[in-house]
Amino acid sequence: MESQEMRIMYAGYADRVEGRDNSWKVIPDSEDARKQALEDGYTAFSTTSFSYEPADGKPEPIRFGPLFLDIDYKLDPEIAVNFTRDLVWGTLLGTYGVNPYSLKYWISGGKGCHVEIPAEIFGAEDGHPYLPLIYKEMVKFIMRTWSDHDCAKILDLQMYNMGKGRLLRRENIRRANGRYKVPVTSDELMKYDAKHLLAMADTPRLDFPVVADPPERSSAMEQLYSSVLSIRNILSRRRGARLGLDSLLDCGFIAHCWNNRQALSEPEWWAMVKILMGFGPEAKPIVHFFSQGYPNYSEKETEDKIRHCERQSNDLPCSYLKELHNCGKNCNVGSPRYLWMRQQAIISQAASAFSLEEDGVYYGADKESSVAGQFICSPLKILGKLRTPESLEWSRLVEVKAPDGVEKKIIINMRDCVGRGDTVRALLADNGVEFSNAPKAQSLFMEYLQANAPAGQLFLRFSKVGWQGDAYVLPDQILGSPFDEEIYFESNLTSLHQVSGSLDEWKDHVGKYCRDNSLLVLLTSYALTGPLLRPCGFEGGGIHIFGSSSAGKSTAAHVAGSVCGGGGHKGFMRQWNSTHNAIENTAVLHDDNLLVLDEIGQASAETIAQIPYMLANGQGKARMKSDASARNIGNWLLNFLSTGELTINDKIQETGKYTVHVGQQVRVIDLPIDAGIGQDLYQNKHGYDDSARLSDDLGSSCQKYYGSPLRAFLTAFCGSSPSEKMQNVALICEQAQKFVEKNSPEGASGQVRRVCRKFALIASAGEFAIGCGIFPYEKEDVWKSAAHWFKIWLSQRDCIGDLEVYKVLRRIQDHFAVEGEQRYVPIRYAKTDTRTRKAGYSWEDKSGGKRYLMLNAVFNEILRGVNRKPVLEELSKRRWIELKNDGTIRETKSIDGTNCRGLTFIPSAWEEKVDQESTLSVEASSLVLDDLF
Repeated sequence: MESQEMRIMYAGYADRVEGRDNSWKVIPDSEDARKQALEDGYTAFSTTSFSYEPADGKPEPIRFGPLFLDIDYKLDPEIAVNFTRDLVWGTLLGTYGVNPYSLKYWISGGKGCHVEIPAEIFGAEDGHPYLPLIYKEMVKFIMRTWSDHDCAKILDLQMYNMGKGRLLRRENIRRANGRYKVPVTSDELMKYDAKHLLAMADTPRLDFPVVADPPERSSAMEQLYSSVLSIRNILSRRRGARLGLDSLLDCGFIAHCWNNRQALSEPEWWAMVKILMGFGPEAKPIVHFFSQGYPNYSEKETEDKIRHCERQSNDLPCSYLKELHNCGKNCNVGSPRYLWMRQQAIISQAASAFSLEEDGVYYGADKESSVAGQFICSPLKILGKLRTPESLEWSRLVEVKAPDGVEKKIIINMRDCVGRGDTVRALLADNGVEFSNAPKAQSLFMEYLQANAPAGQLFLRFSKVGWQGDAYVLPDQILGSPFDEEIYFESNLTSLHQVSGSLDEWKDHVGKYCRDNSLLVLLTSYALTGPLLRPCGFEGGGIHIFGSSSAGKSTAAHVAGSVCGGGGHKGFMRQWNSTHNAIENTAVLHDDNLLVLDEIGQASAETIAQIPYMLANGQGKARMKSDASARNIGNWLLNFLSTGELTINDKIQETGKYTVHVGQQVRVIDLPIDAGIGQDLYQNKHGYDDSARLSDDLGSSCQKYYGSPLRAFLTAFCGSSPSEKMQNVALICEQAQKFVEKNSPEGASGQVRRVCRKFALIASAGEFAIGCGIFPYEKEDVWKSAAHWFKIWLSQRDCIGDLEVYKVLRRIQDHFAVEGEQRYVPIRYAKTDTRTRKAGYSWEDKSGGKRYLMLNAVFNEILRGVNRKPVLEELSKRRWIELKNDGTIRETKSIDGTNCRGLTFIPSAWEEKVDQESTLSVEASSLVLDDLF
């Protein structure tokens, strides 16, 4: 065993910092060296130590170290904690006999857990040159036998790198999100609930004594380790094999034997031993590993069976195995050995039978004897395999040459390659591929597609822009953390997010004309908020600009769209005149971005009643496929900008068939292009004689210069590392909160604060862009503009409380103003009055003020489905209704000896308020005027 003093390891940084040398440093593998490295500012250490530094041209050094499990699930960290407990106390203890008290545990940054399994538990303390790969195979096997199929998203297999290995953050080092990696005991991990454990990461646990039991050997884990070593030896002899320890379970019979080993019959065990020994003497540890738990297992008896197998042929046909246990699979191989050892050879042999020549694809060509082979199709090159980031929608990327010489790239979905592949050939034929009609040519072509994809060329397939982890993906650029694989965008995306001209040209020809024009300042900043919604935790929604014809609404939409992209006839702008399905698809393509929809008048009231709410809600309709299975539902998170002569609310109510819900009015903000006071789109025409000429030139410039501001903004926002991005997220959220605190009126309802948060994000995004030199505005221009337009929205709303309640209060006032004398019977005439549409009774109080008892049936009619409780609370607070001495609502009154149920209203309470509100309305209008640039 190597001496501990001879080993080296690496110290590095858990977070990258711009301007610092972030390279790793070699240090001795000792506690003193680690302490010194921490004092020098290093925050992370390699998971393995080495006998010497790994380098090209030198044999791999021996690697040492425990087996670390990195268990994270950002979407729901509580799942990661519960997974850790089940894995340790269920699988490691229950299946492998590992003592949980001999392991070490950490809660890592509030995202999940780290677990350390000492190498002594499974006999790896002497190290191995390929230790990370061995650990990876061990973890993959444990994951393969885990019942939760989502565990691949939780256990990080990137931990097990060769080369210098992987850095692991030292405990009690502050993360970019302000949290820590803190140690916990095994008892704490079992005792506390997930929320409590995750909250521990909020503060460091310095000098926390974590005492683990001495490592105890686990025979099952030792056998797992030895089995993986055996697989490596087998692979070194048979490099064509598609084999890992977990792949043995691809065979249905072997999987049955493993899963049912405690109840396995003697013939089944014997057959399993014969199959595994087909790999040769190196498979002995694998046989012992797969035999653990078998009730008749003993090391001596198993060795006897192994020696017996070595003297016999070990090929057991699948037909015989299915008599012992019918696995239900049809692998098209005669014996399990062929499943593992020959599948790759078969694929390679099939691939080598095809050749791609200048004039087409041929099968069975022999260049040495000049035999041309059978013509299959015109030139078609397979560039690689594609998949989505979720490892779905596997496909092939092919390049074809049409008869006119035009080359095209086409995606072939593998689901369409099942069966005869008519759909695939039809697609390719439409793009100019010519096929042979010779017998078997069709099946040979499908075999060519399957077998000839370059093994090492894998593309990530994207069908929309937006965030993928810490990276923002655009059709031709990735901003933020890069991907390991190349990316491929489907061509229909490129027209949406193109760039034309430089950022300086956009500022000179578009941005400078927005300055001192408050609505354009607001909308250009609003265009940057789409990418901020997800990382900053804001909800999506919309702004609708309304006003008379030729007031500049389309110009404002063009300018906002030019921030993000363009390129088509309408630039970045789309039309309301579209089907529900088409707008759903358009929304998906604008995920994490801005969607601009022009001219609401082209759409029906039914469409407007549904689409804005759907866009803000971020999810399309659930639909079925032709086979009655569910289609994938479109999802997105975006902000949209809309224009029209009517407000969204007026358009919905245009036909009288649809009503407006308050939720829609909060999600979609109606803003008048004239600011409600008759102003123009432009307060500063920047030297132009009239607004129309300025609008024409701005529209023309937006067709020439577009897309660069968004990319510059994303580059600055993402920074050089995820930690810098997190700092920017914190800055924007902090500024948004300050905006809300300053501009949200005291006593405002949640609805008003919700809209104020939308304007706050606009202000934060715009000010961030100004600070980065993206917008040619002065500091605080966007802040002032957002505050100005929020006040305009608030003045239109006419209240700072819940709008549903406010509408009921208005209906009550209107009710008494119109019907107070007609439908309310004076008490003195209660016996003799004969009117049929009676709403209640009236009388005068001691001071001569009017009182009305509104019957419950009438009050319920006025409520019209609004929640009764908040309305009653508001009526009580305003003293519009009569209360008892104890402050509760008086709900009955004796009328001529009979108790009538209802509410007693006091009109003088709101009549005095009307005069006050009129004065406030005049003051608010003056304030809006004063706020203009």
